[in-house]
Amino acid sequence: MRYAILFFLLLSTGFDILAIPTPVGSVRLSFFLFLLAFLVLFLTKGIRVSKIEIFFLLFLVISMFFSTLISSSAIRSFSYIIWFSVCYFLYFSVIKNLVSDLSSNEILRVFRDLGRFQILCCMLLKFSGIPRPSLLFYEPSYLILGLLPYIYFSLLQIQLKNGVFKSIDLFLVLILIALTMSANLLLAIILILAFLYIRFSLKYLIFLAVLVLSSYYFSLWYYQNNADLLAITFRNLHESPDFISTILQRTGNRWPRILIGIDVVKEYFPKGIGLGTFSEFSVNYNVNKDYAAGFPWNEPRGFPAANVFIELLAEGGVFVFLFFISFVCLFMFMPLKSSADEFIASHWRKMMFIFILMLMIESSLLRPYFWAYLGILSNFLAFKGKKKLQEGVDEKNNY
Repeated sequence: MRYAILFFLLLSTGFDILAIPTPVGSVRLSFFLFLLAFLVLFLTKGIRVSKIEIFFLLFLVISMFFSTLISSSAIRSFSYIIWFSVCYFLYFSVIKNLVSDLSSNEILRVFRDLGRFQILCCMLLKFSGIPRPSLLFYEPSYLILGLLPYIYFSLLQIQLKNGVFKSIDLFLVLILIALTMSANLLLAIILILAFLYIRFSLKYLIFLAVLVLSSYYFSLWYYQNNADLLAITFRNLHESPDFISTILQRTGNRWPRILIGIDVVKEYFPKGIGLGTFSEFSVNYNVNKDYAAGFPWNEPRGFPAANVFIELLAEGGVFVFLFFISFVCLFMFMPLKSSADEFIASHWRKMMFIFILMLMIESSLLRPYFWAYLGILSNFLAFKGKKKLQEGVDEKNNY
């Protein structure tokens, strides 16, 4: 029963387009599902939270409240704080509590089956005529973020034998490339392989050389025999005299959005412009500067900054930014608890680090799956002191 609940709740974190629009943002269907799960857990077992997490979160939220005082839209900034808190107490805490009694392998089985299910659904959508399926995510790049645990542990199984993930999962990742034509997926694979397999030894250097050479000739063959988006990307990379410019061009308007974000940071440092206001603020910002370099489809105004850290610094200012970085570092450097499977837990932390790197070309820290995956990482950590959010019960055991 717990497996089915966890499976469906994690699946619902990708229901981006199933949302009710409101003046201060969209309310996702997953919010109501996680709220129900929160209430059930609260009334039956209690919701356990770490005191040190709450301590760091409290300072972060206080700094956010101060940022609303100078916001260009106080209502929007206040709603951002509400949704940020929702992400912690619903998506983060519910998943953390649900997996607390599961073994590492049981957690991985949920993500294995979830990944297989989502990719098979993408295959059906592809066969039905949808060129780049992304299920209920906004677009394929967000689907890749949602599938990052599956992609990571599928590639990790090259090192393992008889693990939870099998060779079929590696094959499905390759299928996913063909289905989504996503540059984000290629980037994720490169980062994962770099973290998993680059070592200063002859064995790994030979493996890396073979991988690079194979990738080069595969990309050459692919663009010579296909005409899809992936083939165009490979052709441009092979034929362009400026490799970096070609990569930036492939990102669409992400790079112009990052540039405008950097300018906002410089001009409004250290206080920022107000949380949740960047898209609206950018519409009339620096209108005499052509960030799109003459290409209307690359116009960045009216969009998020395409880098969550630049956007947070531009909106919340330096104190919100530093407190958030401290909050994230808490999970990156806190020791693992003694009962945790050290191998799986350490790799989950590496996967989350790659997720954070991927957020440097994405927007919004309020993505439910980011907080759900961070909650699983928190479950592996040795926090001192835990508090049960039910009837004021306060416990002092390791959490």
